[in-house]
Amino acid sequence: VAAQRRDIDNMQVIVEALNDYSARYGTYPTPVVTDAYGKKLYSWRVLILPFMGYEDLYKRFQLNQSWDSPANLSLVAEMPAAFASPNSSDAKQNHEPNYVLLVGPNTIFPPAGPLSKSQVTDSPTILLVETLCDGVVWTQPGDIDTGIAGVSVGTKGMKTIGGHHRDDVVVVDCNAKGYRIPKATPQSVIDAMVTPTLGERVNSASYED
Repeated sequence: VAAQRRDIDNMQVIVEALNDYSARYGTYPTPVVTDAYGKKLYSWRVLILPFMGYEDLYKRFQLNQSWDSPANLSLVAEMPAAFASPNSSDAKQNHEPNYVLLVGPNTIFPPAGPLSKSQVTDSPTILLVETLCDGVVWTQPGDIDTGIAGVSVGTKGMKTIGGHHRDDVVVVDCNAKGYRIPKATPQSVIDAMVTPTLGERVNSASYED
């Protein structure tokens, strides 16, 4: 339980920043920033840096360049500690994130663009999930695309949720509330906790942190 709590603590810091971003700009950040030609440049994690107390790091990031440009690559080693799970043996030293968004149809981040917190009418709705590292550094685009991978529990980094805890998966919803979801939870319940506006009713009290 203590190990799960450490993940939830990190995730709540990130979710609060995501919510502050939504309050400031009207929607949650785009999962991937692209240039005028659609080239993927960098992750939403860069956009929320000012809301996590990393204004200086944000100002040094070249927002018109990709994550792997020489200037931006030099900042990878300065990953905020909250992006790496304390339960991961290599995330911190490799500068790889363990907490990702769920993007795709019927998520908070559909293809048409991210919703705002106020547009999320279902409660709870998962905003952030834990996953294993997958060789992606924190500034690099990388989340779980539910349109490709679905929403499943497993040990495939950035393709399935969970992986750090034997019996449970930890997630945090839009209200920064943490949940421990047993791996045996029916898929229909997990799916219902992901969709933001479909009105499914989920008895999630037993999962609350």
